[in-house]
Amino acid sequence: MRPFNVVMIMGAAAAALAGCATPPPQGNLTGEYLSGRFAVRQNSVHVPPSADARAHADAPQQVTILRDAFFFHLASGDAPSAAAYARRLLAIGEDADDGLARITVAADLLKRGQYKPARAALNGPIDAQFLKSVAFLIDVWIEAAVSGPESALLMIENPSPDVYAGFNDLHRGLLAERADDDETARAAYQAAVLGLGGPIARTAYSAYLERSGDAEGARHFYALLAGDPGPNRRLAERGLARLEQGRPSTAFADT
Repeated sequence: MRPFNVVMIMGAAAAALAGCATPPPQGNLTGEYLSGRFAVRQNSVHVPPSADARAHADAPQQVTILRDAFFFHLASGDAPSAAAYARRLLAIGEDADDGLARITVAADLLKRGQYKPARAALNGPIDAQFLKSVAFLIDVWIEAAVSGPESALLMIENPSPDVYAGFNDLHRGLLAERADDDETARAAYQAAVLGLGGPIARTAYSAYLERSGDAEGARHFYALLAGDPGPNRRLAERGLARLEQGRPSTAFADT
């Protein structure tokens, strides 16, 4: 999966268009394609989706443009559109997908409650370790939906050796909270905060402390975050305000 700040020089874009088996119209298509590439260079991740969508409409046979339309819709947070483009990629064949399209379709099916099709969508080779990790976590949540959070907790404890487990603590905490296993949830959230959970883990852990009735623990955690001049301080301020109002956070309560 390409990083959001990938640099695409104008010459490479032109070479990509020149290499097409059927030369596309040189008016609108070229302009849309190049405007999307320029936006990528500027890290404007919300611009390429519309440009790539228009380019794909003009040249639906070009797999490269379809991949871009899929990827940048996903990167910009437009999951429904990304899932639609992902299905088009999968219709072409496995060679058009590195695994990200199948993962996107599986996540879309999971959200719709179509658990068996979601699990089936994950079948197939996935080479990138990060994508394997995401696919594993999606499968864990499918297991939670089908067999309950207790079964999913057993599954998340046994990832295959080629799956990177750095993000599993956060999901273990979310699952344990659903299973009313407070001891496991607390330990997992704390491990996520100290590990690679980032702002999501801090938000989830603080919300868990509020919901579990541990106001003292929540205040202590917010006191640690309050010294940060950035988003951590704002998280602490909002959390302390909720505690004063007796209105615990609902963040991640219905994952």
